[in-house]
This record gives sequence, structure tokens and C-alpha cells, in this order.
Amino acid sequence: MPKVSVILPVYNGSAYLVECIESLLQQNFKDFEILLIDDYSTDNSRDICEAYSTRDKRIRFFQNSVNQGTASTTNLGHRLAQGKYIAHADQDDISKPQRLAGQVAFLNRNPEICMISGQMQAFGLKNGSLGIPQQDPEIKSNFLPAMHNLFNPTAMIRKSFLEENSLYFNPNQKGAADYGFFVNAMCSGGKFANLPEVILSYRLHGQQQSGDKALQAITSRIRSQVINEFFPELNQLEVAQVEPLLRWLAPPALHRSDVEAGLELLPRLMAAKISKHGESREQRNGFLKACQQRWSDGLTQLQTKA
Repeated sequence: MPKVSVILPVYNGSAYLVECIESLLQQNFKDFEILLIDDYSTDNSRDICEAYSTRDKRIRFFQNSVNQGTASTTNLGHRLAQGKYIAHADQDDISKPQRLAGQVAFLNRNPEICMISGQMQAFGLKNGSLGIPQQDPEIKSNFLPAMHNLFNPTAMIRKSFLEENSLYFNPNQKGAADYGFFVNAMCSGGKFANLPEVILSYRLHGQQQSGDKALQAITSRIRSQVINEFFPELNQLEVAQVEPLLRWLAPPALHRSDVEAGLELLPRLMAAKISKHGESREQRNGFLKACQQRWSDGLTQLQTKA
């Protein structure tokens, strides 16, 4: 059996798929399989997958009979994986040659870690470094803003942890399914880490999913789950009042009374002494303080204009 199973969902990815697969075949670490799972593409992605599966015995090709979406396709890959570790990959990204070797070595040395990802370098429409914290407490605290925690295209997971905790990607969460998956892993007792090195070139292009209102609503529901976990003393009304103030990337338009209700709760959250999942209270409170400042400034500006 291979040490690592790389799960690569494919859907109409012919423009970049060859470059992605080649980057995986050029890994310094060689004990792996690649599961190419075509999600009923309408371009020539299937032909590319079939050609590679006949060329390299480490590549296994599967095809969905109907289009099921990335979450369901990833779940199929998890079930089919033969490796001790499962690595995620996206069809338009390029893995650095040292990616798998570094992650396998880390998981071998740290049996308490269930999942590891790493830093990325963006290219394409925009260029720049995409950084995330290395340690478990800071990673978990960043589930609250729903950013800068783990990068799914670089994730490597212990298959035993998935099976023992019946973890899966929720297809109903669509583009936020990775966020929901990470949060559920935390709730199952998982500990995380991120390598300090850049292990993936992340391609930014016009075909990627944007943050529409439906996706923002799903993300908000997952964030409410995080709030419940981090601050169990809140009732559900209070969770609903504070959650909109924590939407850092897409702040909503709120009525003044809703902002004031949320702002009344934030000091209670920052005063909380518990750290149920080992999350960093310092990092968590830093984010809450920034949200408090943003919305307080907004109210001040409204009063000034009035």
C-alpha cells in the first residue's frame, strides 16, 4: 500500500490539469498514489486523466456518472484512498517538489497532529505570499474569522482520524465545505499544524468560485458553530447577535440597534477565560478587539454625520 493518497477532483480542468499532475509526479517523495476523479467533465479532462492512468501505475482514474460537486468527489476520494495519509490537491495549482516529503516527515514525527497544511504563493491574476500560522492554538483561533487557518489545497490528513471520527465534506456547504470540515475535525479533538515553507503555487484566475451571498450565509452558519464551541455560555440569540460583527471579509449592512447589541456582547467574549479546544485566547481576543474597533468607529462616523 502507498504511504500517501493524493486526492485530485477534476471538473473541466483541462487548461491547467497537466501542469498540476506533472508537479505531483515530480515530488521528491515517491511512495504515493494519485486518485484522479473526474466529476463528469464536459471538456477533454477525462482524456487527460485516462492518458496519465495508463502511463503511470501510481495513478488511478475514476469518473462520476453525474456531476456531484467537489465535496462529494472529495469524499469519494477519501473512501477510495489506500494510503496512511491523504493529501488534497486542486486541479489548477502546482505543488512544490518537497511538498509531500515535508508533510510526511512532520506527521511521522508528530503523531498527535491529525492534519497539516502549509504556506502558498499566489500567482496568476495576483502575485504574493499567502501565510498562515504554524501552531495549533493560532490555527484554531483563526476559525473565528474563517481565514488564515489551513489551506485545503495543501492539506494532508491521517486517514485513521477521518475514519475514527466519521469526518466528511458536507456537500450542502458547497464552497465552504473545507471550512466546515476543519471545524468538525477540531470538534472531534483534532490538532493541526502548518509547515513554515511554501509548498504550493496557488493559481488565481477568473473561473474560481466567488464569495456570493449564498456562500457567505453558509460561512456564517459554520462561524456560529465556532462561536458556540469557543463561547458555550452564550445563548443562541446572543450568538446570532454577535456573529455578523465577526464577518471580517464581507461585513454586512446592519441596523444601528443590531450593531449596538453585538458590541455589548464582545467584552464578555474577550473576558472569557476558557479555551475549550486549546485555541489561543490572545489571538482570538485580538480579532475580537479589531471587530469591536471597526464597528465602534462605524457608529461614531454615523453620529458625526448626524
